[in-house]
Amino acid sequence: MHLLALSDQHHHFSEFHLNNAMEREVGLLDIGRHCHLCHNLDFLPFECEDCGQVFCADHRVPDSHQCKKSKLASRKPISNPATSNSSVDKYFPDRNRVATTPSPSRITQTKVSSNTAKPKSSQKVPNALARLKGLLPKNTNNLFGNKKAAVNSGKSQVVANKNLLNLKQTARGDMAIPVLQRVYLHLQTPTSVSNTNIPVFIHKDWTVGKSLDKLTEMLDIANKNNTTSDINRRWRVTHEGETLAYGTKFSATGLKNGDTIAIVRGE
Repeated sequence: MHLLALSDQHHHFSEFHLNNAMEREVGLLDIGRHCHLCHNLDFLPFECEDCGQVFCADHRVPDSHQCKKSKLASRKPISNPATSNSSVDKYFPDRNRVATTPSPSRITQTKVSSNTAKPKSSQKVPNALARLKGLLPKNTNNLFGNKKAAVNSGKSQVVANKNLLNLKQTARGDMAIPVLQRVYLHLQTPTSVSNTNIPVFIHKDWTVGKSLDKLTEMLDIANKNNTTSDINRRWRVTHEGETLAYGTKFSATGLKNGDTIAIVRGE
């Protein structure tokens, strides 16, 4: 009797757990609904507002399930889906615009320009290569010519810097003049002096007359400017054929490092 009671208890216990398992399985199968058209199980089904049937996401639009009671053609598109009372319209704002939105294959590509009218159907839209060619200069020789000119200009600047460095290293002058106050020049002297092209430096704030006195003294040239009024015996300083005024400072003459001045006598 005791064994029989234990057997009955075990039978009832197994049957209880089996029923619970079947109920859980059936409960899982009850989640979602089957599409009325393709019969696929959809966990977020849609109910057609016109025919009342349940459909999946692929067949939720009236045109996709060929709804016979559809009134989509007479409906107006929702202007503000965010304020709609329907939860479907809130999360799927394009639901009612699918039928009216043109297919991408039917959209005609046009070029929009603020200065020109839209091209006609017979006009071809320029491709990327044509637009790129339009941005390039028509005469590419000017492009390479400018590059060549820039290279030549760079070379000329290098040569000028080298010549100025050589001028500073060989120039003669009053060593008491501060380096930053010096103007380095090429001096052309009279034929009576053995070297007719001498690198020199003077103070930029000296007048032309004082500079003339210093230069003639350095080169042992007899200077009678302060004792004679004879113009044919007086020395003067010129730059590119123009005589520099005696009382003008060199900083005001516009002369710069590397320029050439000359000492000449008479007119």
